[in-house]
Amino acid sequence: MPIIKWLFLIILLLSSQVIQAKTSTLPADVGANGDPFQSCSLNGTQIINSTSYQVIDCPGDITLYNGNNNFVDITTPVILNIAGDLDLAGTDVNVGGVADDMYINVGADLITGNSGNTVIANVEVTGSILAENNTSFSGDLNITGDVSLGNNSDIQGNVNVDGNLDTGENVNITGNIDANNIYLGQNNTVTGDITGNDITISGNNSTVTGDITGTGTFVNEGTVDGDVQVLCESGETTTNNGEITGNLNSGCLVDNNGTVDGYVNAPEGSDYGDAGESCDYGVNEEDPCLGDDADLDFFEIVHDGQGLTCQAETITLRPCADSTCSSLVSLTGSFTLTAASGSNSFSTSGNFDGTGAFSTNLSVPVADTYTLSLSTSDVALNPAQCDLNGVDDCNISFADTGFLLSAPGEAQAGVAFTLTVQAVRTDNNTGACEAALNGQQDIDLAMSCTDPAACLQTATFGGVSITESPTFASVSADFGTNGTANLSVTYPDAGAISFNAQKTVATGANLAGALGSDVVVRPYAFVISTNPTSTAASYSSDYGQAPLFRQAGESFGVTVTAVNQQGNVTGNYGNESTQQRPVLVTTPDYVAPTGSGGTIVLNSPLAFDGSGSGAYSSTDVSYTDVGVISLLANQFGNAYLGTSDVTGQSDSLGRFYPAYFTAGEPVAPLFQHAQDDFSYLGQPLVFSGDYPQLNFAPKNLQGMTVVNYRDAFFKYASDWSNRSYTHVTSCDGQGPFPLAFDGTSNASLNTGNDTDTAPDFTVSLPAEDGLRYVQDPATATAPFASCAELTVPAAALTDSDGVCVQNTPGGSCLDYSFAPIEGTELLDGRILLLPAYGASNDVLDLEFLVEYFDGTLFITNGRDNSTQYSDNWTTPEGTRFADFVSNEGLTAAELAAEPLMPTPVLAGQRQVSQPLLLGQSVTPGLSGSFNWDLNLNDIGLPWLQYQWDDECSPATDPQFNPCAPLVFGLFRGNDRIIYQRETGW
Repeated sequence: MPIIKWLFLIILLLSSQVIQAKTSTLPADVGANGDPFQSCSLNGTQIINSTSYQVIDCPGDITLYNGNNNFVDITTPVILNIAGDLDLAGTDVNVGGVADDMYINVGADLITGNSGNTVIANVEVTGSILAENNTSFSGDLNITGDVSLGNNSDIQGNVNVDGNLDTGENVNITGNIDANNIYLGQNNTVTGDITGNDITISGNNSTVTGDITGTGTFVNEGTVDGDVQVLCESGETTTNNGEITGNLNSGCLVDNNGTVDGYVNAPEGSDYGDAGESCDYGVNEEDPCLGDDADLDFFEIVHDGQGLTCQAETITLRPCADSTCSSLVSLTGSFTLTAASGSNSFSTSGNFDGTGAFSTNLSVPVADTYTLSLSTSDVALNPAQCDLNGVDDCNISFADTGFLLSAPGEAQAGVAFTLTVQAVRTDNNTGACEAALNGQQDIDLAMSCTDPAACLQTATFGGVSITESPTFASVSADFGTNGTANLSVTYPDAGAISFNAQKTVATGANLAGALGSDVVVRPYAFVISTNPTSTAASYSSDYGQAPLFRQAGESFGVTVTAVNQQGNVTGNYGNESTQQRPVLVTTPDYVAPTGSGGTIVLNSPLAFDGSGSGAYSSTDVSYTDVGVISLLANQFGNAYLGTSDVTGQSDSLGRFYPAYFTAGEPVAPLFQHAQDDFSYLGQPLVFSGDYPQLNFAPKNLQGMTVVNYRDAFFKYASDWSNRSYTHVTSCDGQGPFPLAFDGTSNASLNTGNDTDTAPDFTVSLPAEDGLRYVQDPATATAPFASCAELTVPAAALTDSDGVCVQNTPGGSCLDYSFAPIEGTELLDGRILLLPAYGASNDVLDLEFLVEYFDGTLFITNGRDNSTQYSDNWTTPEGTRFADFVSNEGLTAAELAAEPLMPTPVLAGQRQVSQPLLLGQSVTPGLSGSFNWDLNLNDIGLPWLQYQWDDECSPATDPQFNPCAPLVFGLFRGNDRIIYQRETGW
């Protein structure tokens, strides 16, 4: 017997699973009542590549089955045209088939279920695709709008998107991608080529096996096993923090903090970093680097136009690959540099070192003006040229007296640096340099701006403004005893600057000199401001109370301004010949919650605000997650004009909050039977282990799940007090039938989901007190299957910030209706008490029947083996028995019910071995008649009430409790029975 019992339970469980699973078969189920495709119609056939497809047209939205294990199968190749949205819900499509057997054309949006779906078809969507985690597409995707792919999703096919493509973590795409802006999340794998505008490969564990072509900003944090070509149509940037195994061609500046195994061809000023070869040659985004075999166009001799006879002059030789010397050729051949004037000629020889430009020292001991010339073992296509401050001038003057100027190669705006001025002359005996001035001296000093070429501000020394050359300012400097003066100079602006000094001494000799190399003065810092401004910094004690700033993914304005140490704008920043600019770091400082979060996205790049502003701005910056952050900025390439980095950090910015929630059921809820294999109308219903649960996924505006909706930033309270239940007819076609519940239960947030790092959270309703199908004792109802739809209104699915459940951002806040709750059959039951009579000294055996309405009449419920009866049905006698008629004075006081423990009925009747017995406490017994009136509320069986007629006398109208006449003594008969006879004992 136990084995049979367990087999029976297993069969029931398997049957329950089969009942939950639903399958639509196309084209057979088109137009079928209750099927998702019931509004669709067949519209002939269409030939594609010699294959005949059945065309199915659907005029509006299509929502497939909720729950688990639901399928849409096809028996012949199909073209499915849907005019509106397609909501996959909990249904997989064409599983086990091939993509070329099914084409799905969606006229609006395609929405996947919260637990993901599998779709094997070629899909074309006029709107957008919002795909949750664990979604799988096999077939080509052609999308007019945007595509958002959740974590752990997979696409086997080409992806063509007119809008933007955003992917979550652990996404695999096997096929080519062509989209507008492309953002690949952490641990993505793409096997195919990528073409787009702005392209971001996030995470050092993401891999692209294929070539990449972009027209805007390109950021690589992962590995690209192929070539990268960036056209840069409007001043974007190319940033490589990962690895590129092929070549990188970029029309804009490159910041290479990673590795490029091939060459990098990008404009001068780029940070070429670790590359196999680097150049600025030809059309950067197309042409390869020339390499060692490049044609040598000409040699360029770079000098400053003056030198001293007492020390060697440093001169730079550049082998140029083109007419503008925008790229250099790697040489190792020999050279001879000569300075000639009349009969005087002085030279130096050496070899190039293979790095391009090469610096050599030329000594000229006789004062005069000389002409420089160069002879080399490598033959150039054109004669050598000279570069004297941008002019082709090969004349250089050597003097016996002059100033030697030196300064650090870099400084910070507003921070003093030392300009050393040394007055020297050539010793007539030794030819060495010696001091030409001592003590306090007035000299003339001028500055010049090399890059940018025009000064907006001047440097200062000792409170004196150093004017721009050719105008000189007189300053007093102490040359001490060794002819050297150290001047503490401050420059409040940014750029490459130089200095000239001159003085005419009493002998008439003129001392002059210039700084041999520029001082590059970088901004002291970047100041980052936003539009609108944020007050989050004022809520550092509890950032969760900060006012709302922007939704996750919503645009705001950012301005990055270069300033000096005093906080004033460095107006020349951005005016450089190779324009310098800041970049916003994609990973901000996570103020709260700390540790991890989203990224900064520049939907439009930082643009220069104009000369004198020292600022770059974008009106379209967004943060992809929730919380409070601080923006970080640094210098593009991490080096201002080839020197050091400039950094900046904003005040606390936020509070960012989700754009909306998506919601879905992890499991379809079910009822368990209230008793045996059924439930009575009016009987409290109980959820099975699969009770109503709603999984919320907080999203940003791009449809990606945010991770920091937690701790102080978790604003959802699980108050479902306004929920409702409605019987729907989709289960067995019957109804509707009214439901009621007490409302004392409430939903609860699953433990920990408001504080852990999991982005999703689940709200559960494990029990529902008093949930029941309403029983009307006056109306008999035939058996039907439970089909209760639980609806939670939009207000109950909205957090305190106004974030609510939506299908897509910007839509209306939605109610949520669960999948119909099935699992039990409802019976309209009642208890029928049977008349009993016996001798006054005898004991009455009180019988009854538990019945249900089968659609035609009430019959004994042979399935009921659990309704319990006991002496509670007969005691206290004063309330269970009434309406006594007795000439001998029989009352309830003389009745004595025999004790009986609670006992289940057997097939709807009392067990013969466990009868309900009623006798008398007096001897001899008294004769009389009375009524057995059973109050079902008292005994806990209110769902077995029925509107009785006049079963007892006197009758009570209406009489919902069962009643039966009982007699001690001679039984005069039941008024409702016309004829009866005994059939034997």
